[in-house]
Amino acid sequence: MAKGYESSPWLTIPAVLVIIAVTGVGAVIVLAWLRPGQDNAQLVTEILGFLGIVLNLIKTQEVHNLTNSRMTQLGETIGREQYNMGKEAGRKEEDDLPRKGDNSA
Repeated sequence: MAKGYESSPWLTIPAVLVIIAVTGVGAVIVLAWLRPGQDNAQLVTEILGFLGIVLNLIKTQEVHNLTNSRMTQLGETIGREQYNMGKEAGRKEEDDLPRKGDNSA
């Protein structure tokens, strides 16, 4: 999982998807049981459409968390590299300075 993304160990993305799918199927079955003689196509479509929106939001959140963790890692890596480059440049500059008591300049 992405760094900084807190969740329960049992509540992973596949578990959430199964829970949502079971909820949707259950809602359609209950609807058919409560309204046996009527046309339920529009209500079934609305239920499934809502579930599609929820699944889309879950996937968007997952991608967002993954992107944020990668950007954080990249920033940390670049920061360390810049720090090390600065230290190295400082050492080279220090080596290029004339030494005390050095009359070669």
